[in-house]
Amino acid sequence: MMKKNYFLMGLFVVVLAGCGSPTQYQTVWKKGNLSAEEVESIQSECQYEMGKDHIAPESRAEMFKHCMKKKGFRQKKVPVK
Repeated sequence: MMKKNYFLMGLFVVVLAGCGSPTQYQTVWKKGNLSAEEVESIQSECQYEMGKDHIAPESRAEMFKHCMKKKGFRQKKVPVK
């Protein structure tokens, strides 16, 4: 009986250890080894272009992606720190 209790406790610990919180990801724009400041500057350029061209709010996200890709960037999912 005692061995069965130890087995169940051990199994319980193993199951709980496997239930860690899932890794959270965020999507970032990447291009070579540009610094965060350089990426922010280019993002600002794309946002400025959308404002200057009076892009409708519902189209802005897609136009922003197009602008960033046109400048050579790719989206990448990275773990949140």
